[in-house]
Amino acid sequence: QGEPGPTGPQGEPGPAGGACPPEFLTAYSIAPQPNISGSLMVFDRTALSNGTAVTHTKNSADIVIQKSGYYAVAFHATVSPISGAEFPVSAVVYLQMNGTPVTGSGARQNLLTAAEAENVAFLKTVKVTSVPAVLTVISEGDTILSSDISLTAFRMGGL
Repeated sequence: QGEPGPTGPQGEPGPAGGACPPEFLTAYSIAPQPNISGSLMVFDRTALSNGTAVTHTKNSADIVIQKSGYYAVAFHATVSPISGAEFPVSAVVYLQMNGTPVTGSGARQNLLTAAEAENVAFLKTVKVTSVPAVLTVISEGDTILSSDISLTAFRMGGL
């Protein structure tokens, strides 16, 4: 067998790849809900979703991840003391995945008067390697009243 011949001419470039459509879900609840220590926050509505990577059932605390990958999870709520609370009222709200706290997601609020209404929020990136994975938001500490809660889970890409 002889030596290979010279390299042929370069072919035409192929078509550009298309952008992946975004996959996300936003769930919320406007009505106030009391959260005793260890209780999950319930999202009674799904505001907007695209794709199949994230699902939510009406009146559920569970945000279900259906595709592995990296996700940005943004949460916020307004918290206030319940009627008759003893002050100070202190609570921490954090993200859980499959019942395990997500490190670094805690947002603490200390309330000193009955008239206070304060924001708690976090933005956390999570790596989902096994599906389905269930995201929940839990409150620990004193009982608080949570309102205007919202969570958005956005799939940033695959593993």
